[in-house]
Amino acid sequence: ACRAALVFLEELIDRGLLNHVASVGAFARAKLSELARRHATIQEVRGAGLMWGLQLDREAAPVVDAARHQGLLVNATAKSVVRLLPPLTITEAEVSAAVDMLDRALASTVAGQA
Repeated sequence: ACRAALVFLEELIDRGLLNHVASVGAFARAKLSELARRHATIQEVRGAGLMWGLQLDREAAPVVDAARHQGLLVNATAKSVVRLLPPLTITEAEVSAAVDMLDRALASTVAGQA
């Protein structure tokens, strides 16, 4: 177990994974902030690095289901928060694709509740 921890820390610090997380995390923040400007149902974008939450003005479960139908796995926390927790090796292109799927999921659930 200690050896596994040491290998992980080596990847994180010595091989640039921490810098990657910071860079892609900043990109994700920008993309999610753009998404929030397009969807009034998103009240707040919060998080750091690659762990993000979207506080909604409604229950998150329908958005989670719609996202799954788009091919995106997210979960709901605190009943009205959509949580995104991708792998630390995610790329900017994958973040963009995920945000596009989430955009469609939000649009479909809001349209379905109108």
